[in-house]
Amino acid sequence: MLQPRIPILMYHSVLPSTPSASSVTIEQLEQQLLYIKKQGYTTLFIDELENQHESFRKPIALTFDDAYLNNYHHLIPLLEKYQVKATIMVPTGYLGQLAGWYKTDEKLMSIEELRRISTSPHIRLGLHTHMHINLRHTPLELVKEDLITSIKLLTNNKIPFTPMLAYPFGAYPKKKDGKEKHQQFTLLLKTLGITHGLRIGNRLNKLPFANPYEIKRVDIKGTDTFFSFKIKLLVGYINPF
Repeated sequence: MLQPRIPILMYHSVLPSTPSASSVTIEQLEQQLLYIKKQGYTTLFIDELENQHESFRKPIALTFDDAYLNNYHHLIPLLEKYQVKATIMVPTGYLGQLAGWYKTDEKLMSIEELRRISTSPHIRLGLHTHMHINLRHTPLELVKEDLITSIKLLTNNKIPFTPMLAYPFGAYPKKKDGKEKHQQFTLLLKTLGITHGLRIGNRLNKLPFANPYEIKRVDIKGTDTFFSFKIKLLVGYINPF
């Protein structure tokens, strides 16, 4: 029996206009969600992919990194309109502030706004570190402190979250960086109760996941054409040749 290949899509900002590599417009996202529905895809949360994918035709998962305030205003209404699920990955150190890891005027949701959306059946929240750090180049002791801070902030503020971590910049210690460091990083995540790690990769995933700490996501860009989006759903990447 062939293993199913599942697309897990990665988004960031949702804006009224001006698409970019890290943002889609409201119009683009609505077109994409409508296409997903018309093509018979069933959106599931990532833990549901492992446990329930065989019960659904054409499972798919959507993720949105960085918990931007524009997600609160523009994403949530579309999820409700089309009855679609998505997981928002939260860098807790910037809540209610501008995204501090690059020059932007985009603000993140506040703690109260996160708490409001966490009750929606269409939303789950995941981890994106506390200070949006590059996990590949940060000492493991500092990674541990950062993740503990993030988990405590959400827990202390009674904000429910799924114990999965999206790696900022798609970066994490790989085997080529040293087998021991790679193993220690994975062990650290397990020790903290984190069950899944999300990279980029631009490939579809086989189920069950070969490694739940190296789940691949397909980067959806506002600069993609709609045709490119449809190709990415099928194969995960576009070969320019």
